[in-house]
Amino acid sequence: ITDVGLNPTRTRFLDVMARMGVRTERSVDREELGEPVGRIHVLPSSGVRSVRVERWELPLVIDEVPVLALLAAHAGSDSWFLDAGELRVKESDRLEGVATGIRGLGGHAAVEGDDLVVAGGGLEGGRCDARGDKCVTNGWDQYTDAFRSREFQHALWVTVKFALLTVPLGVVRGVALAMLADKHLRGVGIFRAVFSSTVATSVAVTSLVWLFLLQPNVGV
Repeated sequence: ITDVGLNPTRTRFLDVMARMGVRTERSVDREELGEPVGRIHVLPSSGVRSVRVERWELPLVIDEVPVLALLAAHAGSDSWFLDAGELRVKESDRLEGVATGIRGLGGHAAVEGDDLVVAGGGLEGGRCDARGDKCVTNGWDQYTDAFRSREFQHALWVTVKFALLTVPLGVVRGVALAMLADKHLRGVGIFRAVFSSTVATSVAVTSLVWLFLLQPNVGV
């Protein structure tokens, strides 16, 4: 994303996204009117994690809560945005509007006092009322524009075709190999050893990777 204002007081939401598993890199290209302007590069992600935005941090991301809440809807568990009562006195009751909008798109969200709670599990699509609030509308637009873009539709179709081709073939191949391993044939012992070693190897490699990641001195 190019030509983005990168004032540190306005980019806290990127830190929240990083805690959710969406990593970005920022680079400043120039200054305009004393403000840094540059690029944001969104890195590949393996999934979205839930997040807890505490009371002290909420004011730093107050205008980005609608987008962060939509992202949180795709996490695996509940996300909390604490003491977000300021959203009630924007162009609309943005706090209740965000929760209602997520529910309108097939997700689960609720307002508990001044806290916004967003359950994970994903969104299904639907209709929601922006209540005349441009910031809420912009948040929903990001979601709907993604589904309307040709790049997203192409990527989705490629994923579907890949799944339709590889999953059935993988199941058939696995069953055929298992049936072959069950036969009483000459040399079947060697075949069984090779066949079983793939499972053992994957477990061993995974164990070594986690051992490295959790190692106190050099791990992460």
